[in-house]
Amino acid sequence: MHLFFNCPFAKQVWSQIPFFNPVHLAEDLDFKTALVRLRLSICLPPTGLKNPIISWVCWSLWLARNKLIFEQFHQSAAEVATRSITAAREWDQAQPLSRKSKQGLPFATSQERRANTLSITSTPIFCKTDAAWNSSTRKAGIACVLHCPDSPSPESFSLQIDNVASPLVAEALALLQGIEKAIKSEITSITFLSDCSTLIRAINGKAPMKEIYGVLTDIAFLSSAFACISFKHISRSQNEDADSLAKWALKADSSSVSSFDFSVLGRWA
Repeated sequence: MHLFFNCPFAKQVWSQIPFFNPVHLAEDLDFKTALVRLRLSICLPPTGLKNPIISWVCWSLWLARNKLIFEQFHQSAAEVATRSITAAREWDQAQPLSRKSKQGLPFATSQERRANTLSITSTPIFCKTDAAWNSSTRKAGIACVLHCPDSPSPESFSLQIDNVASPLVAEALALLQGIEKAIKSEITSITFLSDCSTLIRAINGKAPMKEIYGVLTDIAFLSSAFACISFKHISRSQNEDADSLAKWALKADSSSVSSFDFSVLGRWA
């Protein structure tokens, strides 16, 4: 219990893991109960993890302990946490493709895919997403505009992100952000609209894409929080509000918009 959970250094490492619901372990908790509680904890996006991370954190703590004792090599809690997340992702991606396909992704059903021809106004609640990307700075502006019938005006959100590898990654992150906002708004049925046809095909066709595999995994996981969810492609002219907001976020001074550097997770840098 001390080595893996109660040691001040171990506590620092666990605090760096982005759990959806943080687990608070009492000092008198037994080891088995601690393992069970942490095994049920799911990591937040954008880690891209479908499986529990507990074994990788414990393994990284064990290696860090040995490095300190036998080699006098000290590592920070952030380094150990990042190594745990990276190792968990590498393990997941190294599994046979057949195993991954059996697990399936909770994306749109065939009935929902047939509904993709419906007009935007046929869905009571929908969210438009878009992204703008600068190849020289590798910065991206992402935006989502949430339309609810009982709201007098759409709810919009924009974010500036550093170290984004490509425009497709930016589009996927914009959609992911829209899903997170809908969950926080306690919406149970929604349609997401994007003018990125490649992204929508990857989701509705359940087609694996190495470039955005991690983000697609996060989108798939969060999609299970909805009773009904679908993803549709719209033209750029139909997405002008989200497009303008994304471009504003990209051009705006970083101090005037929310900003997050995803490279700390070693994912898209």
